[in-house]
Amino acid sequence: MDNASIKTQDVIFYATEACRMAKNREFFFDQIKVLGFNPQLISAKEESFLSSYALVFDQIISDRVITLDIGGASTEITLLNSEKKIIDFMSFKMGTLLASNLVKFKKQNVLMMDFFSSHSEQLKS
Repeated sequence: MDNASIKTQDVIFYATEACRMAKNREFFFDQIKVLGFNPQLISAKEESFLSSYALVFDQIISDRVITLDIGGASTEITLLNSEKKIIDFMSFKMGTLLASNLVKFKKQNVLMMDFFSSHSEQLKS
């Protein structure tokens, strides 16, 4: 960020579900730290609050609001009251990247089953 007016130490780097579940999380964090950032692993509840608050921080809420945050590795549904406090939230370990991989896996599985079905006679011998 040398050419930008924002310094790396002024950036808040939140790591969410993809990093919570990553086996190589520490390696990834080390690579990010080399760039001058300080990644902070946050909980599902913190992720839910921050994504919801980003959507409603300048909005007037008369009663309650539900927000939906679909990320790469998780989806958060958050219910906020008129004071923008969490009433309840749910975090699902399914986001766009994981869903995409699941679809790819299912397609591969179908292709594999088709292969076995079409070659069943050959496989029996």
